[in-house]
Amino acid sequence: MLLFKVSKVKPAPLPQPHTHYFHTISSSHEGHTHFIQAFTFPVNGTSTDDHFHTFKGVTPNEHGHQLFFTGITGPAIPLPDGSHIHEVVGSVSRDVQGRPTHTHEFKALTGRPLGQEPPGW
Repeated sequence: MLLFKVSKVKPAPLPQPHTHYFHTISSSHEGHTHFIQAFTFPVNGTSTDDHFHTFKGVTPNEHGHQLFFTGITGPAIPLPDGSHIHEVVGSVSRDVQGRPTHTHEFKALTGRPLGQEPPGW
């Protein structure tokens, strides 16, 4: 007895996985800032599906200390050419050993997707 019907319809292929790069300067605290840069972790997504990326990194060793940062981008922001970017907002407030320290905030926009064919190819 057959309990279910097997469909021969192939599911739609997933969008290509891709990543994004971003960089910015943090807010000032106690007279200094930090350079923030990272690549997001890759996901399968398009400019219209509201996907997001996670990211994490460590600031350069400036001003005698390094800070750890992690976060989640905002959803995809479609661009006129069919690609997309993401907003990145976060703060750094722990050193690389995980100890609380002073806080710097940061905000940036990512670049266009890396690892995907450009729209129209």
